[in-house]
This record gives sequence, C-alpha cells and structure tokens, in this order.
Amino acid sequence: MNFSNLPVGRKLWVLVLGLVVVLVTVLGGLLAYLQNLNARTTEHFAMTQTRVALAVGWRGMVALDAQRAVVQMGTVDTSLADRLEQQAKDNTQAISELQQKVESMVATPEGRDLLKSIAALRQTALGTIRQASALRKSGDLEHAAALVNQTLRPQIDAYVQELDKFVQRQEMRRDEVHKAS
Repeated sequence: MNFSNLPVGRKLWVLVLGLVVVLVTVLGGLLAYLQNLNARTTEHFAMTQTRVALAVGWRGMVALDAQRAVVQMGTVDTSLADRLEQQAKDNTQAISELQQKVESMVATPEGRDLLKSIAALRQTALGTIRQASALRKSGDLEHAAALVNQTLRPQIDAYVQELDKFVQRQEMRRDEVHKAS
C-alpha cells in the first residue's frame, strides 16, 4: 500500500493524527521542563529564605551577646557577671555554629566577601571582650567598663551593621528569586 494511492480524506486524517502526536509529545516535554524548572526555583527560593532566617537569627544572637557583655562588664555583682559570662560562652559557640552553617550556604562572591568582613569584625570584638574580661577578673572594673564603652560598643555596632548588610543582601536575593519565578 502506497501513501499516494490512499484517498485524500485518509491522507488528511493521517496528517492530523501525526500533528496531534507531535503536539502531545512537545507539550509533554514542555510540561516536564516546566515542572523541573518549578522544582529548582522552589528549592532555590527555600534555600534563600533559610539563609535570610539564619542571618536574622545570627544578628539577634549577636545583639543579645553584646548586651550581655555590656552588662557583665558594668556590674559589680560577681555571681551575675559569672552567669552572664557562661551564657555568653554558650551563645558564642551557638553563633559560631550558625555562622558556619550560613557560610556553607553562601555561593556568591559578594556574599563571601561580606562574610569575610563579618568574621574579621567578630574576631576583633571577641578579642576586646577577652581583654575586658581579663581586666574585670583582675579587679579593674573601671578600665573594663571604659574598654567596653569606648572600644567594644563601636566594634559591635560595626559588626551588627555588616550583619544587617548581609541580611539585606540575602533578602534582595530572595526577592530576585521570587520575581524570577
């Protein structure tokens, strides 16, 4: 049986059925592509949202730790100061873990640069806290309080400002991903 020997009506039906098969195949491929794209976009958005939540939590933990340090260095109550020091150590460990988790999630060069800046500011502030704590333990409360007020507070303000920049950057990335989807 030769295609040219078929009646015109059957030729048209074969053509229509061929087009339907091609259309269904193309639409199936397009649907699979769109589902994959949607899954990747949703995953990327969720990861970005997680980074935002972790960064906001990180900032809050830093602000709480800073207030504890200020109160600890300014109080004459040794039991309160010891309790605050222990809480600060626990919080510093939690901040370190959170910082590592956030660092592992950041993939952009801008984000890595901000994290390096944040890490440097954090190390500077922790060094000042150690100095003030040593002064406090030696009984020099006035110099410890002066070190906190004159040096530590500006360092913590700079640290928190960098964290705010990082949070804003992550929120901007989240909004970009949301708009792109």
